[in-house]
Amino acid sequence: MQELSHAEWHSLSLDKVIKMLQTDIEKGLTSTDVKRRLEEFGENVISIKRGKNQLFSFLLQFKQPLVLILIIAGFITSLLQEWVDTGVKERNILIRFRIKYKLPPIQIDTC
Repeated sequence: MQELSHAEWHSLSLDKVIKMLQTDIEKGLTSTDVKRRLEEFGENVISIKRGKNQLFSFLLQFKQPLVLILIIAGFITSLLQEWVDTGVKERNILIRFRIKYKLPPIQIDTC
């Protein structure tokens, strides 16, 4: 079989795909072909990457420049006893974390 893992399947014609996969569109695969392909390629499953835990994601935020600026600004406003401003800055950090944790980017491994 040709190199299958990097084929751009969506752009190929049906005849080309059938030829590349060495199959029959009417009959499908034989039991022998199924066993051989399972051994060669493995099961047809999508692997899903596990996400980071919440604590790690929260701590990872502190590497971002905007978050560091908010922390410094919050510290300065607390020294000036501007409690409302301090609270707003702290809430901003928590909201950023909540949004990032609840809406992680979609990651799907490709073949």
